[in-house]
Amino acid sequence: MKLRRLLLVTVLVYSIAGLGLTFAPAEILASFGPPPSPADMWLAHLLGAALLGLAVPNWLQRYASTGGVLGRPLLLTNLVFLTASFFASVHAWRSLGGTVLPACTLAFGLLGSASTVRTFLPARPQGRNPGTGAA
Repeated sequence: MKLRRLLLVTVLVYSIAGLGLTFAPAEILASFGPPPSPADMWLAHLLGAALLGLAVPNWLQRYASTGGVLGRPLLLTNLVFLTASFFASVHAWRSLGGTVLPACTLAFGLLGSASTVRTFLPARPQGRNPGTGAA
C-alpha cells in the first residue's frame, strides 16, 4: 500500500472514530453493553480527542516527502497506536463478545499490518530500474 493511501485511510478511520467518541460517546458506548458511567464517558472523550490528535499529523503529512527517516516518526506513532489497539481489541472481544469488536479488531489489524510493512520494509524505487536500464 502506498504511504499516501495508508495515511488517508488512517485519517478517515481516526477522524470518524474520534468525532463519534467526542460528540456521541453515550450512543457509541451503548453498543458495547450496559449504559456507560460518567468515568466511561470521560475516557471516551479523551480517546476521541487523542484520535483526532493522531489524525491531524497524518493529514498534514500526506503529500510530504516521507522517504527514509523522514517518515519514520509518524509511521512509528501509528504503528504503536495500532498495535496496542489491536491487542486491546482482541482482549475485549474475547472477554465481552459482541458484533462491534470483531470489526474494530479487524480494522486495527489491517492498518497495523500496513503500517508495519511501510515502516520496516524498503519502498520500491520510483522511475528507472538501474539493474535493467528499463523504466
